[in-house]
Amino acid sequence: MEDSGIVTGRAAIDSFGVGTALGSGAGSIEHNAEGGSLGTVYKEAWYVDEIGTEYPKIKIAGAKSTWPGKKEIYRHPDWKEDVIQLAHEPRPDNYHRLLKPVVRNGEVVPGSLPPLSEIRELAQYNLSLLPERYRQLSVTDPYPVRFSEGIQSLRKQAFELVGGSGLNGNGF
Repeated sequence: MEDSGIVTGRAAIDSFGVGTALGSGAGSIEHNAEGGSLGTVYKEAWYVDEIGTEYPKIKIAGAKSTWPGKKEIYRHPDWKEDVIQLAHEPRPDNYHRLLKPVVRNGEVVPGSLPPLSEIRELAQYNLSLLPERYRQLSVTDPYPVRFSEGIQSLRKQAFELVGGSGLNGNGF
């Protein structure tokens, strides 16, 4: 984010968001979208029906197709790569877990919503650890993110459940 100077210039940032028109919902005729983007479950990844049967869910959208399943994300301590995998798969040796629960059983997990000042400090600290080559807005060599064999297999299965075709052997 150095190029923009937004963070390093100490802009008054009160939140970060990623997603399809997350701030406005983008529901309008003008955007060719009925209702808001956040009007229902947003990119559902796992479904349990009324009798308890579990199913992987996938949104098929070409290169932006989603990854089904309950996930964990781990980072190599030397910034070698991040690994996205299924929650039940074993943690890669020496990697640390990135996800932390915020809501469990419909209740906010105590301590999971720190003050904005702490979030800002943590974001600045994490950016300071990020190798310089990944801090630019235009990155020529993107940070490596690997999908486990388990999640690639589940994605292929979910794709086949909805009658899709077109994923290559890597699950993309």
